[in-house]
Amino acid sequence: MPSKLFESSRLKIKRAQKHWWEITEVTRAFLGRTPFWLELAEGFTADSKRWIVRVREEVPEDFSGIIGDVIHNLRAALDLMACELVRQNGNSDKDVYFPFAEDEVTLDKQIRKKHFDRASPEAVALIKKYKPYRNGNDPLRAIHDLDIIDKHQTLIPFASMIGAPDPSVRFGKAPLMFGPVRDGMSVTAADIYRRSRIGAKAPGVNFTLRFPLIYMHPTGLKAAPLGSQEVIPSLKSLGDLVEGIIEAFAAL
Repeated sequence: MPSKLFESSRLKIKRAQKHWWEITEVTRAFLGRTPFWLELAEGFTADSKRWIVRVREEVPEDFSGIIGDVIHNLRAALDLMACELVRQNGNSDKDVYFPFAEDEVTLDKQIRKKHFDRASPEAVALIKKYKPYRNGNDPLRAIHDLDIIDKHQTLIPFASMIGAPDPSVRFGKAPLMFGPVRDGMSVTAADIYRRSRIGAKAPGVNFTLRFPLIYMHPTGLKAAPLGSQEVIPSLKSLGDLVEGIIEAFAAL
C-alpha cells in the first residue's frame, strides 16, 4: 500500500498522463491520414466556386474510451486525496469524496454530504478557495461532469476546421473556425480562385478534434462541459490542474 503522502493520487495522475499520451498519439495518427480536407467545387451561381468539406474517415468511436480514462483517473485522484485528508485528521474515510457543487451557495452542503468536513479546517478552507462549482472553477467542475457523462454515453469528439484559403475570411482577428464538419459542407470561395481547377485542395486549413457541444441529459439536451474546446490541450490542462491541487493540499 502506498505510504508517501497522496501517493495513490499521484499514481492516478500518472495513469491519466499515460492515457493522455495515448489519445495524443492516436489523434496525431488519425489526422495524419488526412481524413478531412477542403476541396474546390462549382458554386451555386454561374462563374462562382465554393469550397466543400470532404470526409474520408469519421472520428473513431474508441477515442471516447481513452478520453474517458483520462477523466476518470483525474476524478479518482481527487477522491483518493479527499479520503487521505480525512484519515490524516483521525476520521473514517467511509463514503468520503471530493465535493463538487452546483454553485457557491450549495458548496457547504456538499462538503458535509461528501463527508469532506471530516478533514481538517485548513483542508476545508482550501477546498473552498478552489471553487469546485459551476461559474466558480469551471475546468475543475468539468472533470466531475465529464466523468458522470462518460458513464452513460460516449464522449466522441468532433472535427472542426481552422483557417481558410481566403485570408480575408475571419471573425475579427481570429481565423475562420467551424464544425462539426460534415461531408459536403461548403464555404464560399473568393474571386481569386475563380480560375482554379475544380477538385483543388485548399491550402492553409487545419482540422482539430474538439469536445462535443451538447450531450443527452435525463431532462433533455444540454451544453456539454468543455464544449468545442480542443481535446488534447484541454485534457493536458485538466491534468495540470489536478496535479496542482494535490500539491497544494500536500503543502498544508
